[in-house]
Amino acid sequence: MKHTSVSKRYTLALAESVPDNNELEAVAGEIDALTRLFRDHPDIGRFLGNRAIYIETRERFLESILDRLELIPVTRRFMLVLVERGRIGLLDQIGSAIAEFVDLRLNRAEVVVTTAVPLKEEQRERLRSRLSELSGKTIRVKEQLDPGILGGVVVQIGTRVIDGSVKCSLSKMREELLVEA
Repeated sequence: MKHTSVSKRYTLALAESVPDNNELEAVAGEIDALTRLFRDHPDIGRFLGNRAIYIETRERFLESILDRLELIPVTRRFMLVLVERGRIGLLDQIGSAIAEFVDLRLNRAEVVVTTAVPLKEEQRERLRSRLSELSGKTIRVKEQLDPGILGGVVVQIGTRVIDGSVKCSLSKMREELLVEA
């Protein structure tokens, strides 16, 4: 997801206000949960972002939601600041950016692994271990199935893609044969 400079500033301010890594991870989890709540119930975000409604009314409404969720105080304050400053519409971007920031701070990376059939636990662990060795980061594997790759594995780390699929190998072989012919 693309982040605006404004969402980046709010994300950085939030992250800097929580020096403890465990607490920051918990805050990021709460922001993610709130993002999903707002995505599932878009009327909440529209109401909170509607400047035609008195700010006090919007804040009370948000507080009634936050009271039920029993959030960490910093998450609660942050949400109120977003409403107060008319930035609640940035919550989705901030949620994505704070998750990336936490991964950066904790030296973690999510890797998307695409296979034709599900990986066995042993294969998954071997892959996670090797990718961790190569990247120097703690790796979280997100698996996707795509029978179209025929076999092998396609690994995406950030914007880098390592294509070890049978489909890719066959395509390269075909190109080589056509060039030689």
